[in-house]
Amino acid sequence: RSYDQGDSWERISDFGTGATLRAMSLSQTDTNFIYAANNTYLYSSTNAGAEWNNIYTSRNEIMALQAHPTAPEKVLVALGGYDSEMKVLEISKTKIKNLTYNLPNCPVNAIVYDSTSKQTYVGTDLGMFALADGSQAWTILGNGLPPIIVNDIKLSASTGYLYAATFGRGLWRLKIRDNHSVVPEIYAIGKTSFCSGDSVEVRVKDYPAGYKLKWSTGDTARSIIVKSAGLVYAALSDSAGLVRS
Repeated sequence: RSYDQGDSWERISDFGTGATLRAMSLSQTDTNFIYAANNTYLYSSTNAGAEWNNIYTSRNEIMALQAHPTAPEKVLVALGGYDSEMKVLEISKTKIKNLTYNLPNCPVNAIVYDSTSKQTYVGTDLGMFALADGSQAWTILGNGLPPIIVNDIKLSASTGYLYAATFGRGLWRLKIRDNHSVVPEIYAIGKTSFCSGDSVEVRVKDYPAGYKLKWSTGDTARSIIVKSAGLVYAALSDSAGLVRS
């Protein structure tokens, strides 16, 4: 660990003689949470490296880690090797969830979770794959990238681009979300205070093509008729699943 931009360093772990650190991930929301992997051993610290615990031992080499961006006690693990049943894990304290599902039987070299689009992305020896929260089916990510070895992936939060570094085929990028998504503007045609039995029309102003509209009532039309008191809102989602309401 360095406090002076790398001029000096202090050691904050002792994983044993000859232990090579393979992967590390620091929580974005609580920097007390650090995850580190030494070949097949996964360690965690909840006090900024003062103490470490072995929270998981894998039968395959741990290739990459991703501390969950909004839940610091949770970490995503990418596994190498050719074990068809163990490719991606989600570990939260003592709970282990297997997210391998239908991934091809090849090493998973890199992993990223995007809390905005609610998607997990992995780079494998056969290209890129994505998994939506709640889904049990990985899909091939994007078009144009051949089924090649992806060694590393990084998400640019400021641009919405996902970058993939490949073995021998250069650097690729894919726009996975629009950071400039449109916020819906709504207005009422008529009074918003009315007596029982009356109603008011609520409408969304014009918005660009390519967005999907959905009201809190479940309706998808440009306008709705409100007949009772309460909160009404509209949401617009773009092609990457980013929602603004």
